[in-house]
Amino acid sequence: METGDILLFQSNFSGIFGWWGWLISKITRSEWTHVAIILRNPIFLNKSYSGLYVLESGSEPWADNWGVMVSPLDQIIETKYYKKIVTRKLFWNIKDHDMEIVYNTIKGKKYDTNIIDLLGNELENKLLADPKQANKFICSSLVAYIYSALNIFSNDTKWFYYQPWHFSEQNKNLKYPHVY
Repeated sequence: METGDILLFQSNFSGIFGWWGWLISKITRSEWTHVAIILRNPIFLNKSYSGLYVLESGSEPWADNWGVMVSPLDQIIETKYYKKIVTRKLFWNIKDHDMEIVYNTIKGKKYDTNIIDLLGNELENKLLADPKQANKFICSSLVAYIYSALNIFSNDTKWFYYQPWHFSEQNKNLKYPHVY
């Protein structure tokens, strides 16, 4: 796996936020309850970071916040909160410098728990939620925002309206412009 590859998660609905995964699955009518991006050797974050890490918006047992975070992939797998984790390969060379610039725009951002925003996400309604909201993220809006910032998605992408299933094979309309 390389930086930028997609991870899709299917919750086993256990743990402190098992109910949240169940709710996402029911609302979005999809098995996919979470999405994140792989970071390989993200030494731009910390010189000791070697191996595979996950950039996500969510919560993990070891985190003191609910929002954008970076965690070792092994640690996420060990939680056993997920029934299934799959990857989608991105054929695009993301430079560490570019990822660092994007990361600096999202670090510290909180998870969006505003019910009106979440309803706007589900209905894709700009009166309820800004389609380009960048001050807080759900997991899928974070991934779509990052892909937009890296020019993998087009500049007119409405990243806040993305849901985990949009990054899966379930979405027959997902197009990666400029990606081979």
